[in-house]
Amino acid sequence: MKKILIIYASRFGQTEKICFYIQEQLLMKKLACDVVNIIALDETVNLIDYTHILLASSIYYGKHNKALLTWIDKYHDRFLNKIVGFISVNLTARKPNRDRVDTNIYTKKLMIESPYQFDIVDVFAGKLNYRQYNLLDRYMLRFVMWITKGETNFDTNKEYTDWGRIDGFIEKWLSLT
Repeated sequence: MKKILIIYASRFGQTEKICFYIQEQLLMKKLACDVVNIIALDETVNLIDYTHILLASSIYYGKHNKALLTWIDKYHDRFLNKIVGFISVNLTARKPNRDRVDTNIYTKKLMIESPYQFDIVDVFAGKLNYRQYNLLDRYMLRFVMWITKGETNFDTNKEYTDWGRIDGFIEKWLSLT
């Protein structure tokens, strides 16, 4: 029987929301699934117990979460005989030509630099909610959104996540053996 572990790093909550959505979908399929924030992950998590591992990270100032990447570097040798997936959540993926692994700069960079080649990788758009950010993040993100012709109004609270694509990812990931 499949037992799934999802480990995530989320800065403003959208990656966490996506991971718990995935867990909900898996539980409806009667699959065992644990979700753990990388901050709360400790040595007691025994990867031997799991058949599938999903790693998820948001992008913050152009980078995936350092703690998650360090964990991958440290433990990737324990991924043997597991189906391991990685998802990246970022606002760049809100654009149709930037929502694929081969066209998303952050995911492409990760695939080149990672010591481990994941069985499945995908990238999903996140959420833009200016009111949630501190002053510096708000203005920096607004500048980036202005450059990329995105929403710059500080009242913007928009979820770009395509939940249908996530459902498709789940099915594809579970079908790997």
